[in-house]
Amino acid sequence: MLQHKDDPQSLMLALDRFLSDYYGDRQLKYKPNLQEIAARRIPESLKYFYSFVEKYPGKHGILDTQDGLIFNSGEYVYKGKLPIVNEYTGCWQCVTETEGIDPPVWIEDYDRINDC
Repeated sequence: MLQHKDDPQSLMLALDRFLSDYYGDRQLKYKPNLQEIAARRIPESLKYFYSFVEKYPGKHGILDTQDGLIFNSGEYVYKGKLPIVNEYTGCWQCVTETEGIDPPVWIEDYDRINDC
């Protein structure tokens, strides 16, 4: 998987294959609206990620109410950044740029932003 470290789409495909092996393939149950995802005003890497990640929801999946992913179609921006992961007590969140192919991600708390 890491041989594709500079190619976000290949990384996402590798992650999807890994998750399918780990959780079992759920493709038959999940039918993403790819046109809606493509229309979102978010970075391209998030569009790739959102195109398959909802196959793996649930208490023990990727999507969880505690420390979970935020499905942000670009409508919610915090201090000029796009929140993508929220820690449930509100101490920190992961944020990224609002556009781009593969922008950096930061962990933000109330005092500073650190590269992660």
